[in-house]
Amino acid sequence: MARQSPLLSLHDKADAFYIQYGQPDSGVKLVQSFMEVELEYAALRKGCAVLDEPFCGLIRVTGDDRAAFLNNMLTQELADLKVGRWKPSFWLNRTGRIQADLRVIETGDMTLLDLDVHCVKETIESLESFVFAEDISIDDVTEQYHRVSLIGPASKRLLSELADDDDELDLNEKGAVCAARLAGTECIVSQTDDFGSSTVSLWVQTDQLVGLYQAIMGFAHRCDDGGGDECGASDALRVTPIGWLSANIARIEAGEPMFHVDFGPENLPHETGVLNDRVSFTKGCYLGQEVVARLQSLGQPKQILAGLSIENEQLQPAGGEDVFANADAIQQNKKPIGMVTSSTISPMLGSIPICFAMVRWGHARLGTQLCIPVEGGQTLATVREHLRFWPAS
Repeated sequence: MARQSPLLSLHDKADAFYIQYGQPDSGVKLVQSFMEVELEYAALRKGCAVLDEPFCGLIRVTGDDRAAFLNNMLTQELADLKVGRWKPSFWLNRTGRIQADLRVIETGDMTLLDLDVHCVKETIESLESFVFAEDISIDDVTEQYHRVSLIGPASKRLLSELADDDDELDLNEKGAVCAARLAGTECIVSQTDDFGSSTVSLWVQTDQLVGLYQAIMGFAHRCDDGGGDECGASDALRVTPIGWLSANIARIEAGEPMFHVDFGPENLPHETGVLNDRVSFTKGCYLGQEVVARLQSLGQPKQILAGLSIENEQLQPAGGEDVFANADAIQQNKKPIGMVTSSTISPMLGSIPICFAMVRWGHARLGTQLCIPVEGGQTLATVREHLRFWPAS
C-alpha cells in the first residue's frame, strides 16, 4: 500500500489532485496540485507556498560515538559539523555507488539523516552492519516525524508570525538549523534554497502536525474570511498550499537533482552533477572512498548529469526520452548518448523548456549541441555550464 501523508484528510477537503511517487504497492501518495499550477508556482516565487513532503524519511542517530562513526562512513566532512547546522552527503556502498542522498542535521543531542523515504530501511541496515563496539543507536523515526516546507520570499515572515519566541529563529543562511516552537508546536527548522527561493523545512512530530498545518493554513484563509483592507495591502502575508507539479518546476530551475529521479543506486558521485557539494576530498577514509578517489585521479566519469536548454520552445522532452549526438544519429539509428531525467517549462526563463539529462562525458562540455526526439519531431538542446538555471548566480 502506498504511504500516505498524515495530512491526507485535510488535502481531500481542499480538493487536492494526487500522483504516485514510486511503485503502487510501496510508493508515496503525493499532492499533485490544489489549483492551477501557474498560481501555485507564483506563490512560491512571490509569497509563501506550503509543500507537504511525505516522500521524505528520517533516521535518528544517537550515542557518544555518532559523530566519529558517521564521519568514517559518509562522503562529507562531518568532523566540523556544529550544533545548529546541516550538510549534504552521500552514503555509498563498497563499489562507490550511491545508496542514499542525505541531509545530515546536528541538533546537539542527536544527529538526523533526512533522506528519500524509500532509502530508510536499507540505509539503517547497511550502516548498522558497520557498528561494532561504538556507542551508537540508529533508528527509523519516519513515522514519528513529518516534513513540511515553507517556500518563497515570505517564508521567514510566516515563521515569525507562528513563532512563540522570535529569538529562537536563528536562520541566517543555508545550512542553519534551530529548534523552535511554532503555534505551540516543537519543530526542527532548517534553512535551504532547494527551489531557488528561500525555503524553510520543518520536521514536526506527527501527532502535532495537523494542528500546526491548520495554524499555517489560517493565513491562507484570512482573505477568504473577510480580512478587510489588510488583505488588499501590498505587504499582506499570503500563504498558499501547493503540490509537487509547481514545486518540481522550481526544483529543476534551481538545479537540484533528485535521488531516484535524476540519479540513483547505479550511479557514482562523479556522475551526479553535485559532486563538490556532497563529497570531501580532504577527509580520511570512508566507505567507497577508494573508488571515488580513483575516479577523481582519472579526471572524468563515463557519464554525468547535465543541464540542457531546449531550442524549440514548442517541444518539451519528457523524462525517459533518449538524447542523441545529432540529428544524423537519429536518422541512422545510432545508439543514444544519454537520457532525459527531468524536464519542465521554465516561467523564470521566458517559458522555455529546460531539462536534466544523464549524458556521456564527451558530450557534456559547455555549449555542446545535442538532439532529442520529441512528439514525432526533434529539437536541439544545448549543454549548460552547470545544473542551476535560475537564479543565475
